[in-house]
Amino acid sequence: MKKSVLVAMAAATVFSNAANSAFENMDASAGSNPAINTIETEATPARPRLRLGEEQADFALFFGIDTGYSGMGSVPASDFAKDGYDLGLKGLGSLYTGSIVTDLGFGWNYNYMSGNNNIETRNIRTRSAYGELSPRLRLGDNWQIGPDLVVLFGTDNRYPEFDGQQGVANAAIMLGLQAMYEFNGTQFPMRLGAKFLTDLDVANRQIYMAMASFQIGFTLTNTSTVVAEAAPIVQPVVKVTLDEKLVHFKTNKAELTSQSRRFLNELGKNIGNNMNFSNLQVGGHTDDRGTFEYNLQLSLKRAESVKNALIEGGADSRKLESLGYSLTRPLEPGKTNFARSKNRRVELKFNGVDNAEAIKAGVNEAKNTTGYKEEILMD
Repeated sequence: MKKSVLVAMAAATVFSNAANSAFENMDASAGSNPAINTIETEATPARPRLRLGEEQADFALFFGIDTGYSGMGSVPASDFAKDGYDLGLKGLGSLYTGSIVTDLGFGWNYNYMSGNNNIETRNIRTRSAYGELSPRLRLGDNWQIGPDLVVLFGTDNRYPEFDGQQGVANAAIMLGLQAMYEFNGTQFPMRLGAKFLTDLDVANRQIYMAMASFQIGFTLTNTSTVVAEAAPIVQPVVKVTLDEKLVHFKTNKAELTSQSRRFLNELGKNIGNNMNFSNLQVGGHTDDRGTFEYNLQLSLKRAESVKNALIEGGADSRKLESLGYSLTRPLEPGKTNFARSKNRRVELKFNGVDNAEAIKAGVNEAKNTTGYKEEILMD
């Protein structure tokens, strides 16, 4: 049972790393030739754009139009219900402070309503200046919702029984709810919105309005930050192939020969002292003889042996991981002794390397110190 669990875990490791196969084209020339042959890129995420007013208050001016349906109900016995449309033009100052945007401005409104009682038809028109106050909560970057207060000024704002009836110099107060979607991120933001209003003080009548809004503005102050997407950061991935001339194991075992251990200890010292990288993957590979499961365990154990020898020499264990690939990634096709010799190997994959030349120098120094004569080529 324990053996089958180990095999399953090792197999999962192989297949989880299959995506890396695109980076595994190896130089199969004769001799022991570690090579720099792969470049990976990573894009650094951009810092999210800050909204207007996120860090300190910002101010903008907007000009817009409101239009929609209006109606009148709850009329006295001498009158009857009417409906029609509204059209308004306005200018607003908008203050952005954190999660709140507040509009304050003035405009002009034209309302037309008509109704009949099967005997006569009555039309009324009201023309009024008005002031508007609308604080709204910002929901994310674009949506805003909040109350809307409109105060109509002048003598033509009491919605009389019929057109031309004498108005009263007074103010009509309208209150409702407004939702707004703002297209921001530029100097000229735009808004689309909808609102519903009803009156609070028109005598003997109930006025209601359902209107759509369009506004366009320009920012007077803008402390928001728009961060362009960062350019990709190129991080070299250095891969060193150690065939059995450099790293030799006893037949069908994960035990290193004494000379191979000395070489890996020396390389581990150089890794710990001179090489700057984010992590090192130690991958074990076998030839085609034997079953997949047997070779999977053997390749993983051999990778562990190499990793441990590097750590013994001074490499940082927190940066190292061992992987077993069994016979799935041959360097040399075929079943000849030469092909099998090339395919029995260990690969060191250094990720996030700051200085590729330091890798070359460290491997060469370890080879020279321990007496290996094979030339090490890095391209």
